Amino acid sequence: MKIINVTTCLVPEICDENVGVANSQLAPPGKRPGDQVMVRCAEGYRPTGDMMATCLQNKSWSQPSGSCTRVFCGRPNPVPGSEHTAIVVGWTYHFKDTVIYICRYGHLPAHTSTRLTCGSNGLWNAQPQCIVVIVVVLVVVVLVVVVVVVVVVVVVVVVVVVVVEP
Repeated sequence: MKIINVTTCLVPEICDENVGVANSQLAPPGKRPGDQVMVRCAEGYRPTGDMMATCLQNKSWSQPSGSCTRVFCGRPNPVPGSEHTAIVVGWTYHFKDTVIYICRYGHLPAHTSTRLTCGSNGLWNAQPQCIVVIVVVLVVVVLVVVVVVVVVVVVVVVVVVVVVEP
């Protein structure tokens, strides 16, 4: 009987799942030399350019000419009516970036949080919105009531004086 000493294992010619593109997803497993994949970007990143990669003979991937770029939300726009009362504080507007907004004197934030976050869809989780402080409105109403009462009192006094002293 002949004994065979096997010292090496045959490793299948399969490319690694890491395609080597920054901020991309892993390639589907089991790709062999010659197979092509469309590189997909991770959440919060968008493909720009050619994203096709080929599994090479050395089990690495060809480098696509495209890349995965971080989603841009743009500067948050206040809701209509708050354009002059909401002030955005923050200078970067990409995926996962946060900004805050403050309201001018006499206004309060309409939301419980003034922190906004840029989402993977390119939209902010809320829009800056400021509302008039209720106290200001109440003070105005009280002042109007006081003025009306004073006017009524003056009219009553004038009528009493004119009617009582003929």
